[in-house]
Amino acid sequence: MTPRSGSSSASGPPADLAPAFEDTLAELESIVDRLEGGELALEEALQAFEQGVGLARALAGRLSEAEQRVDVLLRDGDEALLRPLAVQDFDDPGDDA
Repeated sequence: MTPRSGSSSASGPPADLAPAFEDTLAELESIVDRLEGGELALEEALQAFEQGVGLARALAGRLSEAEQRVDVLLRDGDEALLRPLAVQDFDDPGDDA
């Protein structure tokens, strides 16, 4: 697992303890393969689907955070520093002060 810094989500572990994005994606792909195989019992399929939805939401959140970091870097130009994002960073996108 690759150590990372960042904020934790309310529904998941801190970013330092969260599995790598690629590991989570591989787990989701494995679940999709099992579901597409059609050999799971109904309850197993529902549990796998529920787990897959949770993983998909976690991945979407991680992608959104990455997109926000890129937006900050592009907006701040040469003076950009990688830093945790705060809600106030996006309150007024027209304010470059």
